[in-house]
Amino acid sequence: MIRGACNGLLFLAPFNDVKKYPELLINPLTKTIVKLPRAPDLSPDMSVYGLGFDRSTNTYKMVQINAIDFDEKTSTCTLGTRVYDFHKRSWRTCKAPPLPHSAGPLRNFVFASGALNWFLTSYSLSDGLLARAMLSFNLTKEEFSLIPIPDVFFECGNFNPEM
Repeated sequence: MIRGACNGLLFLAPFNDVKKYPELLINPLTKTIVKLPRAPDLSPDMSVYGLGFDRSTNTYKMVQINAIDFDEKTSTCTLGTRVYDFHKRSWRTCKAPPLPHSAGPLRNFVFASGALNWFLTSYSLSDGLLARAMLSFNLTKEEFSLIPIPDVFFECGNFNPEM
């Protein structure tokens, strides 16, 4: 299933049997297919990915995100996040902001203006389909941030970002 694109490259991730089938990077023009590496310490079953291009280093970077811990006192979820640098061919850890317990990034990403962006979904029926923020990752600074979504966005009716 296509999860996103960057500079004409397609990022595909399996919908089922994620341990059996790898994530792929496809260049439709050259017909090149690359099997992407997974972070060694994060489980692929619950992972969310993103792919973007960092102009400052002239390299592609891939982000893998997993929910790894839940703090009952603060009702927040800690994300395990890793960044893969295609030039260095290595993974590094990157700190992500804690998310509300009922929120998590959707699988599809958008690469725009040097950042990877994911809508946050709400798993609480009372909150509606989307949380009121997006998770954004600046590829140059290698920093996450939460971007609020204005209320007017939700006044437009039902919105399904997975479509």
